[in-house]
Amino acid sequence: MSIYTDNPNLFNQPLRLTEDEKADPNLVFSEFFVDYSLSECRDWLLKIVTTCLTDSGIEFDEADKRSDLLHFAERLEAILEATALSAQSVENSKETKAGSNGNIDLDDLQTKVVDLQLRVAELVSMVIKARSGAIVDPLC
Repeated sequence: MSIYTDNPNLFNQPLRLTEDEKADPNLVFSEFFVDYSLSECRDWLLKIVTTCLTDSGIEFDEADKRSDLLHFAERLEAILEATALSAQSVENSKETKAGSNGNIDLDDLQTKVVDLQLRVAELVSMVIKARSGAIVDPLC
């Protein structure tokens, strides 16, 4: 047994995350992929697995243990890929919301607000006309 399986109540919860990171795990993804590219993650994972499988240590001395390690590494790589996409999506979303320079385009925002006001005014006008009987139902 290991310390992790001997103490599942402690180790089945986040230990390294700050409160902000627990509230928004995407922060962790974004920060991680600032430091490491997906190709670097694959390289590190391959080095770890290769070392484990070629070392004469007792931890992976049986074929099924080596197979389990390879399966875990493949699943971990899939998690890394999904996390990289998620982090990229978060960054793209931030850029879309804030513009390329990090500032909100006030002219664009003002134009959208004015367009929205005009549409609401048109809708209110239609409702008033309908209530006053000025609009004839084409189905009647």
